Amino acid sequence: MIKIIEQIAQSIASIFFGRNADHGSGVFQRVSAALFLVACCLVVPLHADSDTKNSKIRVALFLDKGAHPRNNLRVALETASDMTLTTLDGELIREGDLKNFDVLVVPGGSAKRESFSMKAEGRLEVRRFVHEGGLYMGICAGCYLITEAKSTDIGLLPLTTRDKHHWERGKGHLSVELTPLGMEVFGTTQSHWSILYHNGPVIDASHVTPESTFSPLGYYRSELVKPGGIPGLMVNSPAMFMGRFGKGRVIGISPHPEASPEQVFMELNAIRWLYRTQTLSQKEG
Repeated sequence: MIKIIEQIAQSIASIFFGRNADHGSGVFQRVSAALFLVACCLVVPLHADSDTKNSKIRVALFLDKGAHPRNNLRVALETASDMTLTTLDGELIREGDLKNFDVLVVPGGSAKRESFSMKAEGRLEVRRFVHEGGLYMGICAGCYLITEAKSTDIGLLPLTTRDKHHWERGKGHLSVELTPLGMEVFGTTQSHWSILYHNGPVIDASHVTPESTFSPLGYYRSELVKPGGIPGLMVNSPAMFMGRFGKGRVIGISPHPEASPEQVFMELNAIRWLYRTQTLSQKEG
């Protein structure tokens, strides 16, 4: 690249001085050098920007006891042309492997078992990863772990859950309305969706702080209630949300868009939005 730029600069200088230019003269050399510097300033940044645009998002999918990512999600992540997918278990997280990735996706399953698979050291590594600028997406069980509802949660945002004693609300499609920001993050112009719910968290955001920059991305407009549970708590509660933890960003998704082949694009677009926004933020910072 540099050799080519140098040759271009000398060619331009030759045109300026004419055919009989003395390439060894001081004036010719100074003009060539000036043109070389200008060309470097123009061409090298363009080349660097091209490399940035062509870089792939390095996605780590948590896969250990308690984690049960839906096949639609795995296939979508594996086949996305702008992403690379690697599975990480609790041991690899504890060993510090998250430093090699841009995004950690913690899927549905059992939040309790996922937490135990990570162990306290692994949960601390996840907090460190996000605090230093990493990205986290939690779906259902992974969304529970974002909160501070239990001592075994990762605790990335100052959230808790409602009616936690009746968390087994069941399985069914619920009405979800995306906010304008949610439509942007998930990459859709459609605001109302019917999305599969399966015992995801009912978020209580009454203790959020300005530092967390908590932003609802969608709200439940219908609900499931376990016998003995408190009706009405789920309606109008956040179904999806976003926030900050240190230098990193967090997205929580209580239901399962990835359960449908027609909705899994939401999670992929959210990863892209997180990565793009974080990259721009780091450049500006």
